[in-house]
Amino acid sequence: TSMTEGGPGPEEAERVRGYLLAQGTKYSWEELWPRIVGTRAALIDSLAGVSDEQGNWEPGTGEGEEAWGITQIVRHVISAGDSTLSSTEALANGKRPPERAPDDLKHKTLSDLMPDLIDSSERLATIRSRVPGEPNMTETSPHNFFGELTSKAWFLFLRVHDTDHLNQINAVKEMDGYPTG
Repeated sequence: TSMTEGGPGPEEAERVRGYLLAQGTKYSWEELWPRIVGTRAALIDSLAGVSDEQGNWEPGTGEGEEAWGITQIVRHVISAGDSTLSSTEALANGKRPPERAPDDLKHKTLSDLMPDLIDSSERLATIRSRVPGEPNMTETSPHNFFGELTSKAWFLFLRVHDTDHLNQINAVKEMDGYPTG
């Protein structure tokens, strides 16, 4: 498994991978769905009242994702979330995931991104209509940090990913210098 900068260490990555695979095997789509969709709803809720000015504010410290402001985080949640959802659907249907498609989010403000985030979240919420009840669980696709994952492990990864970025949004709001008005 190739590790890219800024991710978990090997032990943490293996622990998370084990969790994703075990939970993906243990639980049905119906049991996983409220966890994943609930986390996405909490992330959307955390953006209520955040202005474009607040969204554009960046911490000025840190590297990579740690230096992101809220707008950058939301762009990433949409792009990475859509890619993860495509992988989940393809694998569940016994197909190889498509290459990650480029997005056109780079120049959008937070207020312009909100409809895109809702659209992405609606696709997430309706995944059960696009996957078999008994998904293919032998086909896998590699994650940069967590190695080969099955369809339901990828689906559950969305919860881990959204939780991480929900926590990041909340931390940005608490930073010194964050605009309050």
